Amino acid sequence: MRKQKSLLVIIILLSLGCKKEPSYFDICPEEVIHGYEHYLEVPFTVHPHQAIYSVGDTISFESSFTDSIYDITRDVRFKIQDFPFGPMPALYKINNSTWDSGYDHCELIVEDRFNPSFINTIRFGKYFPGEVIYLDSSYLFKYQIVLNSAGRYCTIIADVYNENGGGSSSGKDANVVANEIEFEGKCPVFFNICNRIVGGDPHFDDFIDELQLLDREVFSNNLGSISDTYREHLDSGSRKIEWNGVFCFEVAE
Repeated sequence: MRKQKSLLVIIILLSLGCKKEPSYFDICPEEVIHGYEHYLEVPFTVHPHQAIYSVGDTISFESSFTDSIYDITRDVRFKIQDFPFGPMPALYKINNSTWDSGYDHCELIVEDRFNPSFINTIRFGKYFPGEVIYLDSSYLFKYQIVLNSAGRYCTIIADVYNENGGGSSSGKDANVVANEIEFEGKCPVFFNICNRIVGGDPHFDDFIDELQLLDREVFSNNLGSISDTYREHLDSGSRKIEWNGVFCFEVAE
């Protein structure tokens, strides 16, 4: 009997010693649609949401959402508190075969509480990185543009996390605060911030030529799409138009 007990103890100890570390799928059993990163949706609304505006009109862009954040690739929501979202809105005016910074033709209105900084580069034109406010379990970011000049325009709203390189070796230091955010259900992966225009048509169909020009001249053939409809017009770039706040419109006299 004593030998049997000793043998049982040895078997238990061996089984404990051989216990495997949980695999990725043990921690994150959800199926994914696009990739294994956390694809966090940041919704943007446009008001008024139109295809054609008039000179003198004002367009408001607002991102207001709770901290129950939708993961696009897993089709689930996670409660994520105080994530450092950093939208970088740009505006482009497209003139046939050339482009200008739209902020040279429109007045930008953004509150200081969003801590905007204004950047002008030869490659990307003018844009302003800002900070999303987290308060009372909700996130908020907004700005306005006053349309002072007729023409055809497209917004592109990237996020500083993606622009820093996400979870790549170049982005780990720059994104250390975001990557250390913990929440229930978090997978051992990095993030992809998806700024989506919601509540209406972003007008891709009517601005294919303009998007192709921006793809070639500004984004070095790095614009892409998750839709077969637009893949034939754009390169298979990592900057998806559905997830980078692209909204195109015309301003009439």
